[in-house]
Amino acid sequence: MDLYSFKYQILNFMVVGGIGYVINIGLYSILVLVPALRTWDINKLLGEGKPNYLPPFVLSSLVVIVFNYLMNRASTFKGWKEQKGGFRRYMIMALAILVLDTALLFVFVKYGHLPPVPAAALAILINFSMRYFIARNWVWKQRPAKTNGV
Repeated sequence: MDLYSFKYQILNFMVVGGIGYVINIGLYSILVLVPALRTWDINKLLGEGKPNYLPPFVLSSLVVIVFNYLMNRASTFKGWKEQKGGFRRYMIMALAILVLDTALLFVFVKYGHLPPVPAAALAILINFSMRYFIARNWVWKQRPAKTNGV
């Protein structure tokens, strides 16, 4: 029963993450074209004279982080008790992983010479397992065991 529950849960997490992934990449594809978002002074920090692809990624990711939390709470971990401060824990986990995603995006574009959108897609995929295991073990508590009146 535990194996079935684990398989169902990780598949559900993958579905929620997949929907969030599509939303994130779609929104990022649009935001990366917005001149006001691409020309923030972060370009000076990175030493690049071309439009920046990082601020739109952070913005699209923040939207999806909230979406994924709500969807995971409603479906993936339905019936599980949230740890105290569950939303805060989820945001800490998600923002820490967003830093890793952003660093990978930078490396893939700067050194791997990938276009920003495929690089962002790859960065998000790489950290999927970490998202699941931290959410499962740090944000939500396991369901209480059912007893038969004993």
